Amino acid sequence: MRVGHIVAVTPLFESSDLGTDAFAVYTVGCEEPFVFTAPDVGEGSKNAAKRKANTAALQKDFVNQWIVSLDGSPFFKN
Repeated sequence: MRVGHIVAVTPLFESSDLGTDAFAVYTVGCEEPFVFTAPDVGEGSKNAAKRKANTAALQKDFVNQWIVSLDGSPFFKN
């Protein structure tokens, strides 16, 4: 996936296929988006909450790295 081919990154959404939060990345020339989520960390509500938090952090980092790659200015400040 090339940075210049990314056209949109979605906010987090509940993926019924994955059973957890996810985010999608749309690119030029692809009809279907790439869908991302954090790796499964185990069973139970604590692990589900941790996975959702990790996915949110991944989405934030992905968007930030995308923007930095395009123009060099971070969107999210740490």
